[in-house]
Amino acid sequence: MRRLYRTSLPIPHAGGTYPAKALQHIVGGLLTLDSDWSPCLGGPLVNALAAGGPEDRLDLECVAAQGIFSCHNEGCGTLTPTGKPAMAFLFELLARL
Repeated sequence: MRRLYRTSLPIPHAGGTYPAKALQHIVGGLLTLDSDWSPCLGGPLVNALAAGGPEDRLDLECVAAQGIFSCHNEGCGTLTPTGKPAMAFLFELLARL
């Protein structure tokens, strides 16, 4: 999805034209109920998800039984084991949109 040809056009209005908007980053995510990895939110997951570049990585991951994992512009590795990971995932997704 991120590699598709994307465009933005100027927006005409009564007083002239607004310039085209800059293209935004497309947020990629994954939501699962459980994971067979041991530990679920451990080093192997961090290494696998941080291996790609900005176009290849997932920004948000949620294992509903364990917690959430997120990547930011600074890098990957924010592990958040929490009591209600699906709700935390939803709020994090809404904040990024």
